[in-house]
Amino acid sequence: MSISFPVLTIVSEARNAHGLRLQDPERYNTYCAKRILSLKKALKCISRSKKTPPKPVTEDLVASDARYLLDWERVKCRYLEIVLFLAERSWSQSASLKTDELYQKKKHHIARRLNRAVRHAEQLVTLLESQSISSDVTSRLEARAYKATLAGQSAFERKRWETALKEYSIAKVILEALFLKADESIRSVYKEASAAVDPGLRYCGYQLQLAAHSDIIALARTHLPQDPTLNELLKEFAPEVLEPRRNSTAAAGITSIQWRSRTANLEHPEIVVSLLKVQDSQTAYTERMAAFDLSVTERAAAMDDILNAWAEAEDAVRRIIDEGAAMNQDKEQKLQIILTYVSFHFIPTRVRRDMLLVKDLGKKRGVKMTILKDLVRLHDSIIQA
Repeated sequence: MSISFPVLTIVSEARNAHGLRLQDPERYNTYCAKRILSLKKALKCISRSKKTPPKPVTEDLVASDARYLLDWERVKCRYLEIVLFLAERSWSQSASLKTDELYQKKKHHIARRLNRAVRHAEQLVTLLESQSISSDVTSRLEARAYKATLAGQSAFERKRWETALKEYSIAKVILEALFLKADESIRSVYKEASAAVDPGLRYCGYQLQLAAHSDIIALARTHLPQDPTLNELLKEFAPEVLEPRRNSTAAAGITSIQWRSRTANLEHPEIVVSLLKVQDSQTAYTERMAAFDLSVTERAAAMDDILNAWAEAEDAVRRIIDEGAAMNQDKEQKLQIILTYVSFHFIPTRVRRDMLLVKDLGKKRGVKMTILKDLVRLHDSIIQA
């Protein structure tokens, strides 16, 4: 019997529906606790006393839950869900502590809860890869990606950059493989999970003073640890993800920017990560333009990704300027140079994107009111830029 347990889909739906979309980890923590309790009540495995340790989830329990009910889809692997939401509860507790004003004094507690989340995720991986529970390759890969993401966050919190880089690399490569083989209906889940890994992966490379890769997959593949089981799963599922991409080149690490004969060193990791994201989006756009004959809509969408990356970089710089009211004049001047640099590159990108859409609308026959309104809006945007 082969089962399917969509770890990342369950996590994504739960997080978005119960607080994290509104940046409320405490609400999500409450939901996880209630979900665990309801599952335990349904399975009749609640401890009678607080002194009694909770009943551990074993391979036999998971297998028996399916054997007697004979319907994996209906029961949704309830024992596996308990383990998953135990990990999510510990993770949400760490996220809640990060929002506290005394964050710096609670780093030890945050690290402990992340470690607990990693242990539960490791148990989930062990259960799905056991002989008695015949899970499909996708479920096993999703569980490994989930565990690697949590382990990366845990190492990142402790500033163990090498360990974090390896764990984030595992998560990134697996998510890329899942994205390549997924249907359109599920791709957004993998894209969301992959986007959450990218900043940490880039920042670990920055801390270790590694050469920044124009292709973040190349960076992850380079630092993917040698794990025979993982390599076998990836070769079975998507062997192309382990092969180096053509025309994948390494770019120089971003340590400073130049603007009109002035140089500003990049001292804030938030700015470095956002500028590396700009670099990634620009490289992806260039590669897609060279490989495919993109329509105007597809080209505009790709340029929107670049614009969003520039906008995030601008927000990061402005936030640092606003928070650093007591900084010295030299540092503030450097930040203003960086802000001007980012704003200058954002504007022409937006103008090129608007001009592309204007030319496309001009080719359409007829004078419909909607087309005229779009043309006015685009010309107005160009003039305001």
